[in-house]
Amino acid sequence: MDTVTLQLDQQLYSKEVLLKTAYSFTDRVYLHLVQDGNGRWLVSWTCKEGCELRPEAFENELIAQELRSGLLEKTAEVRKLILARAFASTVVDTAGAPEAAAPAEAPDDPQDILKGWFDGHD
Repeated sequence: MDTVTLQLDQQLYSKEVLLKTAYSFTDRVYLHLVQDGNGRWLVSWTCKEGCELRPEAFENELIAQELRSGLLEKTAEVRKLILARAFASTVVDTAGAPEAAAPAEAPDDPQDILKGWFDGHD
């Protein structure tokens, strides 16, 4: 079994991105990650039986993970707002509401299922 080693600039790829990339290949190869004293990540791997991993595939996955990381960072606030809005819309003010009613009957029109709760309850 041949061992492949890549040297990667630490300024291009964060530790988190490197670990996510390495993890995506753990089913196919045995990996070893090291930092050298010169600002590089050293990534070595040996393929498991019946598998081949070219350095180019690892590098492509690094780029993909770096882009995902950047997108997560840039969209964090929007995702928080969407999540907050989703949870806020599920809060129903029960003050002054009548006692628990019997379960609603199934709608006659299947399209009624697609209507939001707030559309029929003011």
